[in-house]
Amino acid sequence: MDEAKIREVLAGIAAPAGEGDLVAAGHVGDITIDGGEITIALRFSGLGREARHAIEDQVYDRLIVLDGIDEVLIETEVADMPAPPPEAGLSMHGGGGGAPAKPAVKPAKTALSDVKSLIAVASGKGGVGKSTVAVNLALALAHRGARVGLCDVDIYGPSVPVQLGVVQAKPGVSADQKRFLPVFAYGLKVMSIGFLVDDDTPVIWRGPIVSSVVKQFLDDVEWGTLDYLILDLPPGTGDAQLTLTQSAPITGAIIVTTPSELALVDAVKGLQMFRKVETPVLGMVENMSHYVC
Repeated sequence: MDEAKIREVLAGIAAPAGEGDLVAAGHVGDITIDGGEITIALRFSGLGREARHAIEDQVYDRLIVLDGIDEVLIETEVADMPAPPPEAGLSMHGGGGGAPAKPAVKPAKTALSDVKSLIAVASGKGGVGKSTVAVNLALALAHRGARVGLCDVDIYGPSVPVQLGVVQAKPGVSADQKRFLPVFAYGLKVMSIGFLVDDDTPVIWRGPIVSSVVKQFLDDVEWGTLDYLILDLPPGTGDAQLTLTQSAPITGAIIVTTPSELALVDAVKGLQMFRKVETPVLGMVENMSHYVC
């Protein structure tokens, strides 16, 4: 697979606003090929979020089916539209005229810029099957064709590596040595503290360190283009939860509990926490709700 072939494929995608195709309109920038991984730079001006995601989906779908391609990463830069000219009769240089327009500042691109939805899976107490729900939710979404990442931010009790059977896996490092590359398992991009510490080594960290690691998992992991990033939170309402709700644009939360009265009491506390930080609660999963005799 070479760059010319990739550009030929992308030329079959229509550019926005009737500009022809993506390549001819100059929306395709650098293309980097690293084995089976391709990184595409897209450039647009004043393009809305929904339109941008629609084009990204087309790019991904056209390329991921090609022979020899295992992963497609899309880096999109959206420039602001130029400011409209001042209205006639208004001076831009004092004398009671309108003040000069401030130059638009494009927000800095982050590791989550190309993640459409962040779903937090939480519980009030441990042992209710929260991680199991998070893993199965991620796998189900991937099975339906979505691009899914799974971030295990249960720092003290990471179980995602065990559930996915990738305990021995280690995340890679980006070419610029600035970001982790998530582990790829069952069609998911996965990151967990369990990949970075030995199996029998306890994580004995104070709250500020936990918060720092949680932010690193969001900011310093190359998540690429995802439809969903599932966040497996630790139980309770502590530092990790507060850090996530303050530093990440969480789309919504799912609370996992069991029919036990003790579990339900703590689940309600978790529900109230998300309401206080104005994070929508998408629903509650009552796990282990019956027994098969």
